[in-house]
Amino acid sequence: MAQWQTAMGIDWTDDRAELAEAIPPVYTEHLGRWLIETLTGCPSGVATLADGVERELDGCQLMLFA
Repeated sequence: MAQWQTAMGIDWTDDRAELAEAIPPVYTEHLGRWLIETLTGCPSGVATLADGVERELDGCQLMLFA
């Protein structure tokens, strides 16, 4: 079980059924970066984004709202 948790980057559960259905955080981040790049045309990974914080992304503007 510990090996499975480590491989998926999940440490908040050791329930086998929950792990089987979990989406690894790294994959979620990958999808989020792809979505930002697709919707804005800006390269992702330039800045760490937080809700409600406006950041300059390589010449592109992006505003996230909670």
